[in-house]
Amino acid sequence: MLSFCSVEEIDGSQKQLTDEENKQILKASKELEAKIIKISELIENKLNISSSKLEIILLKGCGKTDAFALSGEMNYVFFDLITLLKQVRLNSIPDSFVAHELIHGCHLMFSSEFDPVKYKSKEDKLIKYMLAEGFATFASQVLTGESESLVFWGDILSQAEYKNWLLISKENKRVFSKRINDYLFEDESDKKLIQDLFYVLEMNNLSKKRSGYFYGYEIMKEFFKENKLSFNFTFSDLREHAFKYFGLKDLKR
Repeated sequence: MLSFCSVEEIDGSQKQLTDEENKQILKASKELEAKIIKISELIENKLNISSSKLEIILLKGCGKTDAFALSGEMNYVFFDLITLLKQVRLNSIPDSFVAHELIHGCHLMFSSEFDPVKYKSKEDKLIKYMLAEGFATFASQVLTGESESLVFWGDILSQAEYKNWLLISKENKRVFSKRINDYLFEDESDKKLIQDLFYVLEMNNLSKKRSGYFYGYEIMKEFFKENKLSFNFTFSDLREHAFKYFGLKDLKR
């Protein structure tokens, strides 16, 4: 059985909200809790695991990150209700978004090597991170059956915007492959590479952001053509697939 914490407040977030917004968050938190329970049962049944060591925390947080997973004495999944409120997503959260974050939490129960806190090398911070996000994205689509546009972006992008993002991600793969190769093997710093691949710091020019999720999804989709969907894989199982996808020369072997 999942463990829940009530809506927790950090950073004095209460001061940012109107009474109406606080009511909206309280109502939405109950609906989100019900959805989390439903999706966790789906994950347990489809992937034959137990989520009993997963603790869910619903936050009135800093408003910058919508959700994330951490490991510790338990494995934790946090949902920031203020971020979701700001993004006008609080009342229309796709099942695949919830599944994505719960899958991250469950994944940490099986493999601590995919815990971002333990990422040390450039390869960890880039390739391993991409594969973890790709797995959560691919698995959430398989489990929920939702469309790719919902799986990648929720309802943030219109269908036309999503198609444009997909096209740009494919067109930019060669450029990113060169940047990744130089970052890993040519001692290039490229401080913006990881940001360009994964992060959304401002809600503009979204068609050029988060391509790393698409690349990770593609790698995992190919991997699971020959393997049953499960949490039972290691980075060494996937590393060659990732290098092949980007046409990288494995200089460490």
